[in-house]
Amino acid sequence: MKVPDRATGIYEDIGVPTFVSHQATLELQRNCRLSSGPHTFHLTIGVRPNTSPSIRRAHNTDLHFGITRPSMPDYYDLIKHEWRSIYHHFGAAAYKIIQQQLPALPNHSISYTVKVPLRQMDGTYHWYNQVSRPCAFDKAGNMVAHLNTYHRMV
Repeated sequence: MKVPDRATGIYEDIGVPTFVSHQATLELQRNCRLSSGPHTFHLTIGVRPNTSPSIRRAHNTDLHFGITRPSMPDYYDLIKHEWRSIYHHFGAAAYKIIQQQLPALPNHSISYTVKVPLRQMDGTYHWYNQVSRPCAFDKAGNMVAHLNTYHRMV
């Protein structure tokens, strides 16, 4: 599956992450690894300009999908076909809202959640509750990356 294009132009003014936010992201990723259970996996998504969004780090995806280092096309292929466009548009809208709220709210207090059906190794789909939170920022305060935590709903 081709990852949806960046026609919305929402990522164009993003710079490189600050050292402090990069260190905070590494700490969040470490905490995710330590607190993960068998029904949870994590993805850190980078949204830098001039490149497509990319998965920087993945944890526990092998338990759910048999993929240790998924790419964005791999991830979009896991989303049930009928939900891909909805999921993409929701993510773009959430990003715009987060960018508008960043000046007014502390970075660590912003998050959003969405439910998404993902294909398992056996071909069946399970619903996951995804919680996304910004985790890396450039010097202008733009979000450079976000950490997604997915919990399989049983």
